[in-house]
Amino acid sequence: LATGGSTFMQTETRSQDLQGAGVALALNNLFAPLQNRVKRRLGVQRFSITPQMFDARSTPSPIVTFEKDISSRLTGIYSQSLIGSGESLLQFKYNMAGKKSAIVRKEIDGSVTVEIEFEK
Repeated sequence: LATGGSTFMQTETRSQDLQGAGVALALNNLFAPLQNRVKRRLGVQRFSITPQMFDARSTPSPIVTFEKDISSRLTGIYSQSLIGSGESLLQFKYNMAGKKSAIVRKEIDGSVTVEIEFEK
């Protein structure tokens, strides 16, 4: 029988989602003044903390991401969850001619995927 109300599990999940997003927002505000210093010290071009999920089974949590341009065509990206099991993701993106990119990614479960992206 559907009554239109939320179940306890739905309410709990929404609460966790908001909590993860709130933590990430607070961390981003805290790190905003230090962002240039972090980028300079670590030698990365981009640094961010965002509320994200690595996969559909995860609860949103703060994810720290570092991006470094290794060459004009190759970018390395490392992301790690700041709470929970410390899940991490490593990705390399190679920009080919003609608006195509090859992406090699080490997934959370240890598997490796390769994708080819075509931009319009």
